[in-house]
Amino acid sequence: MQRSLMIGHLLAASIMAMASWTMVHAEDPAGHAKHHSDFYSQLKVPGRGYSCCNDKDCRPAKYRHTARGVEFLIAGKWIQPPQERLMMRDTPDDGGHWCGNERGIMSNGVPHTICAIIPIPSI
Repeated sequence: MQRSLMIGHLLAASIMAMASWTMVHAEDPAGHAKHHSDFYSQLKVPGRGYSCCNDKDCRPAKYRHTARGVEFLIAGKWIQPPQERLMMRDTPDDGGHWCGNERGIMSNGVPHTICAIIPIPSI
């Protein structure tokens, strides 16, 4: 619980500090296999404990910090994942990663985020 609270505070502080700074990394929908065994398979939904990844829904993704928060480029649209699904951790390529269904729940066209990961900033 303490570690989770500390990570939440670190995440909030980092987002606020970088609100005017934009960082973008390459989106690679086919990048799942490259990172599955060493990264995606280890991810758990924050506060829920179950896996973020079902063997095909995670991938590297462009992300940026805005005044509204962190946004990911998914299916050609910038989306803001729910704050409770956003994680900050070391990533294998120092880039953003997104797990979810880009067609949305019940194919409503709104990408559904299971987990969104941004790298820990180097200071």
